[in-house]
Amino acid sequence: MTNSSVSVPVSTAPPTFYEAFHDKGILYDTLPCTAAHVILELIGIYGNLSIAYATYKHKQLWGTCGFLLSVGSIADTLHQLSHFYLAYLMFSGKTFTDLQTCVLVNTIPIIGLTVGLFMTFFIGVDRLMSVLFPARHRVINKTAYISLYLIIVSVYCLICLVIIYLAMLQSPNTPTTCLITDAMPGGVGQTWFTICLITNCATVACYIIVGIFLKFKTSSASDATRRMFKSLAAITAMVFVGWAINACIQPLKLI
Repeated sequence: MTNSSVSVPVSTAPPTFYEAFHDKGILYDTLPCTAAHVILELIGIYGNLSIAYATYKHKQLWGTCGFLLSVGSIADTLHQLSHFYLAYLMFSGKTFTDLQTCVLVNTIPIIGLTVGLFMTFFIGVDRLMSVLFPARHRVINKTAYISLYLIIVSVYCLICLVIIYLAMLQSPNTPTTCLITDAMPGGVGQTWFTICLITNCATVACYIIVGIFLKFKTSSASDATRRMFKSLAAITAMVFVGWAINACIQPLKLI
């Protein structure tokens, strides 16, 4: 009779982030960056609410662009609320929460993130229309015009949330650090990111066309229009650069 031994394979795969840190308590190395992030979020919230308040106080800003900009600013404020829950997890030492809680906490911020993205695009479309068809744009039915944009973004948000919740219900107890992107499980986040990148590229294209038009049609553009274009173009450029950096980082997350 021969003795035989059965070898049990040992996994050499590196531990996941959860396996490595779920029982470590407060991760002190992350706190300075988390605190800096919270401070920047507070500054951003103040700036966004200031835009909405200034638009409300000054009736000369009650045009289509002003309204879209205000809605976008309020939406960005809602988006920023997500990061405070992440900060709570880091400072409390919990670090992780389950996916179901993460999705519930981030439902409003995801709506804000999506609305803010589309408002940036709609502002670009609005400015494009204002320089290409100025006479038509001045007499447009503002209520119907704005309502169309709001309906489009509302339908998209609803579809997005339904898909997110269906994906979440497949593994509601999955541990996560609860970044807002973690609240888009499965392939939902990647699909959403692709749509964001396309939308941002379309927004930049709108501003490029507007910029070319203003450069060569000097007589038909007022100084106020030029100043507004420069401000909006600067905002759009910063948003686009942020998304471009994020796009470059995406492949690294798969390594």
